Amino acid sequence: MKYRRATSDDMRFVAKLFVAAFPDSVRHTMGADAPPLDFLADLFRVCLDTDPEGFLVAEDDLGRLAGYVVAPLAVNRIWRRAVGGGYLWRWLRSALSGRLRVSLATIRTAVADKFAFWRSQKTAAEIPARILSIAVAPWAQGRGIGSELLARAIARFRRANVPRVRLEVRPWNRPAVRMYERSGFKEIGRTRDTQGEWLILVLELDLGAKAMYFEEKGPANTAKVAELALARARELGIKHVVVASNTGETVSHFLNQGLQIVCVTHHVGFREPGGDEMPAPMREQLAAAGVKILTTTHLFANVERAITNKFGGLYPGGIIAATLRCFGQGTKVAIEVATMALDAGLIPYGEEVIAVGGSGRGADTAIVLKPAHAKDFFDLQVCEIICKPRYH
Repeated sequence: MKYRRATSDDMRFVAKLFVAAFPDSVRHTMGADAPPLDFLADLFRVCLDTDPEGFLVAEDDLGRLAGYVVAPLAVNRIWRRAVGGGYLWRWLRSALSGRLRVSLATIRTAVADKFAFWRSQKTAAEIPARILSIAVAPWAQGRGIGSELLARAIARFRRANVPRVRLEVRPWNRPAVRMYERSGFKEIGRTRDTQGEWLILVLELDLGAKAMYFEEKGPANTAKVAELALARARELGIKHVVVASNTGETVSHFLNQGLQIVCVTHHVGFREPGGDEMPAPMREQLAAAGVKILTTTHLFANVERAITNKFGGLYPGGIIAATLRCFGQGTKVAIEVATMALDAGLIPYGEEVIAVGGSGRGADTAIVLKPAHAKDFFDLQVCEIICKPRYH
């Protein structure tokens, strides 16, 4: 299953999915009228235009939409967009001209429902961040798609430093209620509309994640680095981890965690001519576990090292490496291996990943970054320091 940001072309399919997932709500609002898919698609398009990063879809291998989530950082911006973007006036013109086939009863029900939600703001704290709508196609239910969409939406809220997230769910929709409760949502109140009762659920996000600084550098920190990196990957919804490891021992701490792992080793000949530091049985074992192994020329030590070794001096790659070592050897290594993995096509471009490095053996540093290709190295973004040694 592929998860991606929605596009404008998806909106009619999202509208169809909404009608299929919530037939009772559609029937209650629309009555016997056929649901106006173009109008529903336009409603979703407002959400997309307002906050495109908060609108995600799940797509199967055949290109069919299996689910979606609308999770804006500020729900009130959607209503502003509907007015300022000209949507509301277009809908009014369509209604008056008869092109928008919606009955007066439907309009009256929709207005009454929106008024009920407006009143609910008085009974619950103002929380702009919302899970506004989430649905999975009937044919795709039971595969964990809804949970994955929810997790990705929550991870986006964390990245944006959102402290609390609100949603509403029908109390009789027990599968959805259980999914939300598993993700940490708690009931804080109730509200009603013309169809019945809604539960108001809120998720309190712990934004106190702080970098850990080790008193000493080196392999004694390996297990703790893995623990912290894995926890942060879950919090941020990061799926790819790049680990610098020559023997494979450090990588073993990251296996069987549902992540895509890339292991970057020293190049062949780093210690001695023709020598490969990773034993062949370990390569086979890691490959069998789904780990991608990259053994190639180092980013900062290509042919320039040969020039330095033969003629002396320091060249751009070495200068960059020396500068990054001001933040620790592990930081330099983490940035280097992430760039190498991206250039090798082993991690996706434009996504946050976690990179793990060390000072000699093991691991003592983990960072969150958006790597850039080597030719665009200075576009790289270090987003967070998860942990590193503290130098005295």
